[in-house]
Amino acid sequence: MKRIRLFFFMLMIAVGACNMANGQKDLALNRPYTLSVPPNYQNTAPGDDRTVLTNGVFTSGYFWANKQTAGWIKVNKVAIEIDLGKSVDFNQVTFNTGRREVAQAYYPTNVFVFVSDDKSSYQYIGDVVASPDNVSGDYKVQNFILKTGTVHARYVKLVAIVQGVLLFCDEIQVFNTGGSAPAKMAFSKIPVDDQVDDLLNKDASGKAVAARGMQYQAAMGPVGKTGRVASGADFAMQLKQQLGTDFTVNFFNAWDGLNAVYKPVKRSSDNVTVRTVINGHSYVGFIVTNLSQRKANYTIDAKSDQRTGALVIYTAPFLTSHMNYQQTADPLQVADEQLNLDPGESRLFLAEMTGKGVGNGKNTITVSDGKTSQTVTVSLSVANIRFDESKFALNTSVWAYLNYPMLNTRKTAAVKDLYEHHINTAAIPAAALGDLAHTSGSNLSQYLSAFGNYKPRTLLLNINFLSQENLGYCKKNDFMSDDWKADFKTWFQNLSKIITQSGWNMQNVYLYPYDEIAEENADKLLAFAKWAKSAIPGVKLYMTVGKLSKDKIGQLSQYMDIMQIHEDVMPAVTPVADKYWMYATKGNAELLSPYSYYRLMSWKAFSNGYTGVGFWAYADSKDPSFNNILKTRYFAASTNYAAVYVDGNNIVSSRRWEGFMMGVEDYELLQLYAKKVGVAKAKALAMSVAGTPGDASLADAARDKIITALSE
Repeated sequence: MKRIRLFFFMLMIAVGACNMANGQKDLALNRPYTLSVPPNYQNTAPGDDRTVLTNGVFTSGYFWANKQTAGWIKVNKVAIEIDLGKSVDFNQVTFNTGRREVAQAYYPTNVFVFVSDDKSSYQYIGDVVASPDNVSGDYKVQNFILKTGTVHARYVKLVAIVQGVLLFCDEIQVFNTGGSAPAKMAFSKIPVDDQVDDLLNKDASGKAVAARGMQYQAAMGPVGKTGRVASGADFAMQLKQQLGTDFTVNFFNAWDGLNAVYKPVKRSSDNVTVRTVINGHSYVGFIVTNLSQRKANYTIDAKSDQRTGALVIYTAPFLTSHMNYQQTADPLQVADEQLNLDPGESRLFLAEMTGKGVGNGKNTITVSDGKTSQTVTVSLSVANIRFDESKFALNTSVWAYLNYPMLNTRKTAAVKDLYEHHINTAAIPAAALGDLAHTSGSNLSQYLSAFGNYKPRTLLLNINFLSQENLGYCKKNDFMSDDWKADFKTWFQNLSKIITQSGWNMQNVYLYPYDEIAEENADKLLAFAKWAKSAIPGVKLYMTVGKLSKDKIGQLSQYMDIMQIHEDVMPAVTPVADKYWMYATKGNAELLSPYSYYRLMSWKAFSNGYTGVGFWAYADSKDPSFNNILKTRYFAASTNYAAVYVDGNNIVSSRRWEGFMMGVEDYELLQLYAKKVGVAKAKALAMSVAGTPGDASLADAARDKIITALSE
C-alpha cells in the first residue's frame, strides 16, 4: 500500500512539473476553450470534448490512439481559442503535437497565435511551430514553444494550419516566465482569418525564396571570401562564364521532377524527334534560363507544320505547396509570346503536339532576348494509326462530380476537358439522383444534360448506402424490407427512363451502393447484390475496394460487374478479366509525379490485367481559395487531390493531368501491340516500364517502339 501511495505521489509531482515553467503555473490549465472544428479522428477525444487541450494531462502511449489527444482528419485549419478568465501577463505559449510521415501525420505547417481582450480585435504574436524541429520523419511527439515579449491579454487564439491530412494535439499551455513589463498592445480589427491568409502568403513567399537560396548555394557553393549565400545573379554569372551566353534553351523531359533552381548545360543537339498517331499526343519539354545580370524579357515564336500536327506551347510556373513549402512546376498555362525572367531564373515549357495527318513535319521554337536568338526544332512523325475518342479500350474514372465547388460554375468547360483527356466514365453523385419515385427526376435530367455532346459511355450511380438519408430514396421503409425492395425497384425503373431518355444505354450504367466499403458493411452489400441481381432485370453493380478482407472480396466478386481495386490492395487479389479496375487516392496531389503516379497507372493496369484506372479526384481541392491559386502561386489547403486548376470560367490543365492522359493513350497502343506481337510480349514491355518508375524516359521510348512496330 505504501508503494502505491508513493507511486501516485510521484505521479502528481510529475504532472505538476509538466504544468510549470520557471516555477510559474500554466495560465491555461483547466481553462475553457472553443474550437472552429470539433475533433473528428477516431480513437482520440470525442467531438464534443472541450477539456483535453487544457487539462494538464500529456498523453502516454501512442499519441493518436488515446482519448487524451484531440485529433482531426481532412481539415484545412483549426482555430482554438482559450479564455484565461481575465487579462494577464504572459510570454510563452506551447503546443504539443505528433508526427509519423508514413501515416501522413505531420506537425502543422503553422500555429499562428493571436491574443485579444474582447474577442473582436486581435494582435498576432508569433508562430509556435516556426522551429528547426518542424520537419517530417519517423514517429515523434514534440512540444513546440513560442517565446515572445510579455503581452497582456485575456484570450489566446491559436490557428493551426494542417499539413497533410492529420492534426493532433494533447496540450496547450500558457506561461509567464517573468522578465520585462508588457509592451503596449496593438490590437487590430482586421478579422483573424484575413490576417492568417496574409501571414500564409508572406510565409510561403519567404520560405520559397529561402529554399531557392539554398538551392543556389547547393549548385555553386559559398560566394566570395565571406562565404555569403549565393543569389540568382551569382548563379547566372557563374553559368555565363561556363556557357558563354546570356540565356540558354535546354530540352527537358516533360514528366521529370524539376527544382526551382535549374542548372543548364550546353545543348548537345538543336533537334528532337517524337512520334505519335492521328489524334494522339506527344510532349517535349524545354527550359529557358536567364544567365544575364539583369531582369530580361524574351519573345517566344513557335511555328508548326500544320499538315502533320497542331502545336501548342504551355508554360509551367512554380507553385508553393503547404507541405514544407515545397515548389512544383505543375500548372500548364498557354504561354504568352513574352517572357520575363530574373537573373538565374528558369522557366519550364511544354510543347504539345497533336497528330493530324500521316507523315513527317518540323516544328520550330525560337527564343530571343532582342540581341540574340536560339532555335530548337521538334520533328514530328505521325503514324497511320488513328485514335477514336469513343473507343478507347481503357475504362477511366476520376470522380469528376460536377456539383463540386471547383466545377459547379464550370460544367461546360469541365465536361469538354474530361472528354478531351479520354475520361469515359462519370460517377453521378447521390445529390443528383433524388427521390425519383415521388419527383419528376428533374435534378438528374439537369445533371446529365450538362454533358451535352461530350457524353461519357459509362455512368456510376453513387447511391451511397452509408447515408441514412440516401437509404430512404423511395419511402421511409426499413432497408431491405419487402416494402423497401418494392420502392427501390420503382425508383430504379423511373431512374432508368430518365437515363435512357438522356441518351445512355442502361448496359453501361452501374449502381454504386458503397464507396470503399468497410468490413462491417460487406454483408449488407452482399445481401443487396444477391437480391438486386435476382429481382431487377439487367441491373449492373460496381464497387470500390479499399480495406476489405480477401474472403469478402471473393464473395462480392460473384455479384459485382466491376470491382475497382485500390492500388494498395492489388497484391492481395487475382484480377478477373474485364471486371477489375484499379485506382489510387494519394493527397497533396500537386507534389505527386506526373510520371510515376499518373502516367504509369495505365502501364500497371496493363501489366496486371486490369481494364480500368482512376484516381481521386479530378477536381477535389480542400483549399477554399482554389480560385486564386494561379495568382497567389500558393496551396494553403491541408490536402489537395485535384488534377486541374481553374482560372475564371476555364479549366487549366497540369503536367499531372496530361501525364494521366498519355497513360490512357499508352494503354491503347499496348492493346494494339499485343494483337501484333502477342499478349506476353506486350505485358513484358509494360512491366519493364512500370517496374522502373524512376526513369521518366522509358514510357516515351516504349511508345516509340510500339508505334514503329505497328507501322511496319
